[in-house]
Amino acid sequence: RQRQMCIRDSAQTFADSGITEFTISSRFSDLIPTLAAFDKLGFKMAGMTEVNAAYTDWQTGKHPRLPAIRLERR
Repeated sequence: RQRQMCIRDSAQTFADSGITEFTISSRFSDLIPTLAAFDKLGFKMAGMTEVNAAYTDWQTGKHPRLPAIRLERR
């Protein structure tokens, strides 16, 4: 229930800010319920992309590229 409220708040913040698309690169097991919750709020999956990781690879000093799901408001 708390996650649902957080997702609803995030979707409202996106709408208030004019954000119509974003990415999710989570590797946690609750990704499917998160995607389903955003889907119910009008953010539909719109393909795959790659994003920079938040961390730096200690060997290369660069941010690795990670697969991410693109969502957009429809």
